[in-house]
Amino acid sequence: MKNKNYRKFYFLYEGDFLEKFLSLVDEIIVYFWNRNYPFDEVFEEFLKDCWKEKEVFEFKGKSHDKITRKIFVKENKDE
Repeated sequence: MKNKNYRKFYFLYEGDFLEKFLSLVDEIIVYFWNRNYPFDEVFEEFLKDCWKEKEVFEFKGKSHDKITRKIFVKENKDE
């Protein structure tokens, strides 16, 4: 967090207005499924230069043969 008074915390977010929270985020965890789903928006924040891939983990799910979890960390805390 930018403000050192905050303790580390996690939250799950789905919906509009995510950009209001991104300045407070140090890490993004994204899950990819091995299927294509219809969608109307794509979350591309982690593709910006300030985000660097930290970890990749693949596992088999109940209904998906392959699920990929990627963790991205913010390198430039000012962005």
